[in-house]
Amino acid sequence: MELVVNEPAPRGKASQCERCFYRFGGQATCAAFPSGIPDAIISGRVAHSEPYPGDGGIRFLAREEIEGILGDAGR
Repeated sequence: MELVVNEPAPRGKASQCERCFYRFGGQATCAAFPSGIPDAIISGRVAHSEPYPGDGGIRFLAREEIEGILGDAGR
C-alpha cells in the first residue's frame, strides 16, 4: 500500500476532513476513525482518497458530492 503524501495544508485552509461526508460534526472523529482521525490525515499530509491503516474501507467522500446526488431530498 502506497500512501499519498501531500505538503502540509496551508494555514487557515480547511483539511480534506472538513469537507468529508463521514466526519462527525466538527469533531476529530469520523466513520473511518471513530476513536480519532490520525494526525497525518487531519493535518492534510496524507490524502485519504487511498486506503489508510485502520480505516475499515471508508475513504474521503466530499459532502458536496452527496448533496449533488441527493439534491433537495438530502436537506
